[in-house]
Amino acid sequence: MDKIAGGFPVRRFLSAALCAFFLFSLLPARAETASPSQFRGHQPGQGYQYVLFGVYPTDEDGNMAPVLWRVLGAENGTLCLMTEAIIDFLDFHDVKDTDPDAPLDYADSLLNKTCNDLCVNQLFSREEQACLVEMENGRGLLSAPTKKELCHTEYGFKATGAGPDPIRQARGTAYAYHKGLQTIVKTGNSWYWTTDRRRPGYRWIVGDNGHLSVSGIARGGGLRPVCYVRVDLLSIQSGSGDKADPFRLAVR
Repeated sequence: MDKIAGGFPVRRFLSAALCAFFLFSLLPARAETASPSQFRGHQPGQGYQYVLFGVYPTDEDGNMAPVLWRVLGAENGTLCLMTEAIIDFLDFHDVKDTDPDAPLDYADSLLNKTCNDLCVNQLFSREEQACLVEMENGRGLLSAPTKKELCHTEYGFKATGAGPDPIRQARGTAYAYHKGLQTIVKTGNSWYWTTDRRRPGYRWIVGDNGHLSVSGIARGGGLRPVCYVRVDLLSIQSGSGDKADPFRLAVR
């Protein structure tokens, strides 16, 4: 048998080398450090970028799956993300705030409490939560979208809430429908909460055709949350950012 220096058989050496190469080829590609230049908000003609980040119950049995987020904006190293689907069905509050002189702040609502005491811990690990940016006005790390965010033209939305807006339209996950989210037959879409008060006892919602409507708060509605995340704390595991091939984000 042929031997190399030191007396080790050539065939055994080649066999070991081939095994090592095969095993190495099975390993996942090394994560790429995320850079702000890789992300953008909505652009006319190009639409949105998409990312997978965190997990959440998705089907009727509550099995967890990666969550698809739409990148609404990318500024100063921070991404503004909104889920592509309505991911849950939750009460806004347990009673109506009918007193015009004592409006219910979103920060004090049951929905905000549920988002930041329960939902955020289902969505994100502690390490992932450390990448999130605390939002103003007591919204915490995870929140229903504001009317301002939903009328931000740089995010791709119409400047007003009047009339249909396909960009605001959404459908729910099987999990959300199982919990009580309703499908509007005409469009096949569903409605979801915003943070903003319309009048005593009522809040702005996004209707099934994407217009801004109103609903009483002592009831259940769709949750399509937003969050803000720091790029410098993330890596990109895979993906190109397209909806069919979203960036898969992970903590560095």
